[in-house]
Amino acid sequence: MKNIINKPLTEMQKTFARLIVENSFGENAMSHIDCSKKAGYSPESAGQRAWELTNPEIYPNVCKYIE
Repeated sequence: MKNIINKPLTEMQKTFARLIVENSFGENAMSHIDCSKKAGYSPESAGQRAWELTNPEIYPNVCKYIE
């Protein structure tokens, strides 16, 4: 199996990760779905994308970037 942890992130994945980190707490906190939409993912699939991108079994490279 290819080492996906070291696979480069797309710009949308980087934006999603940045939004998660910047907007997880406080009075202006955003949900993962909102972060997904704001990163440019389709509103129809934003919930699914948010779940996938924060699942270390599917996207360990994104999860590692968020850490």
